[in-house]
Amino acid sequence: AFEQEWVRQKLDTVISDQEIEQYYNDNESNFQLKDYILKVKFCALAADSKQAAAMKKVFGSAKPEDLVKWQQLCVDIGASYYYEEEEWMKWDDFIKQIPLEVYDVAGFLKKKNVIEFEKDNNLYLISIMEYQLAGSKSPLSFEHDKIKSMIINKRKLKLLEDMRQAIYTKAEQDGDIKIYSIKK
Repeated sequence: AFEQEWVRQKLDTVISDQEIEQYYNDNESNFQLKDYILKVKFCALAADSKQAAAMKKVFGSAKPEDLVKWQQLCVDIGASYYYEEEEWMKWDDFIKQIPLEVYDVAGFLKKKNVIEFEKDNNLYLISIMEYQLAGSKSPLSFEHDKIKSMIINKRKLKLLEDMRQAIYTKAEQDGDIKIYSIKK
């Protein structure tokens, strides 16, 4: 309890982006992807929707105002959708939401960037903006929060080590610790 309170009071949890980037660069070999990741935009709507043509038009557009129209249209017709421009999604999380059967993920990602298909009376529109293959270097943006936690944990361990050493040194100086040698 004492150590936890000491850490809570003394731990510096402010970490700059520069510090995170430095840690990332210094430890590149630790940031290899174990899974495929992608930046993706997708939606699923009823295949017989009267808005399907309008949805396809705004979905495929690169204009920022059409992105807003697409999101609003999804809300208006009750379509499920996803788009986080800066967020990476793991392949496994993506495939849980879209009923795609892909046997060669790397090949699929390399070949396809826009996919449209119907299944179970739903129309699926998918746009893959970026991807990284398993085994490649993980992007800093994907590792940012993990690196921040690692730096904070290192600081915590250092703080505890320094506190314990200071307590030991003070006790030794005050004569509260006696060291005995045992001769054999």
